[in-house]
Amino acid sequence: MKKLKLLVDYRMKDIFLNYFINQEIEIVKVKCKDVYAEVSGHPDIFFTNINGKLVVAKNVNIVPKISSGILGESVEKGYPATAKYNVCVNNKYIICNYKYVSEEVKKLAKKENLEVINVKQGYTRCSALSLDENNYITIDLGIKKQLEKRNMNVLYVEEKNVKLLGSGGKYSSMQGFLAGSLAILKNEVILFGDKDKLKNGRQIEEFVEKLGYKFIDFKNEDVIDYGSVICIDE
Repeated sequence: MKKLKLLVDYRMKDIFLNYFINQEIEIVKVKCKDVYAEVSGHPDIFFTNINGKLVVAKNVNIVPKISSGILGESVEKGYPATAKYNVCVNNKYIICNYKYVSEEVKKLAKKENLEVINVKQGYTRCSALSLDENNYITIDLGIKKQLEKRNMNVLYVEEKNVKLLGSGGKYSSMQGFLAGSLAILKNEVILFGDKDKLKNGRQIEEFVEKLGYKFIDFKNEDVIDYGSVICIDE
């Protein structure tokens, strides 16, 4: 029987991990020493999931191992080399800076007949959350503009209260991305932290609930960009 697994940052706090473990979801921890510390455990830096098919950077370490996945290029240190897999994708679109994207991701996107929405931002998964083909949350004005040109429903927010982990698991001086602190699991949108620590937390909650999602957050916890999570069935 297939079991739902989640690819997560190896530094994720127990309060967030236990939320998934209590639902009998298997945790797979992600780590790579070849990139800078802040993104060294971020699933959205090393994996792209397109319609249930996973493209995996060949130099990422995962514990426990998974049996599925198409091997792609290694992720090297520094932007834009760290943006190869960081695409915002759903059943219809792949939103990305196309010139930075992994060749294996491009091949799979073409095979799955996804329409490319090309933007300047390389870290599109960090910058945008796709709730479905027509509804998005983004912190990037360029992404907002391209989506609204296609008559999509977009919540644009400016959000600077997202933490990012650095060396030793301590907070980095760098700022985290909002979408990296958000995840979708079944009918839930999960925020890794307390919505009241965000400038626009209540607005985000209202937006997703109007679309039929249950909004989950964690009281008194700082909001942390973990590179989201990636769900796989195997």
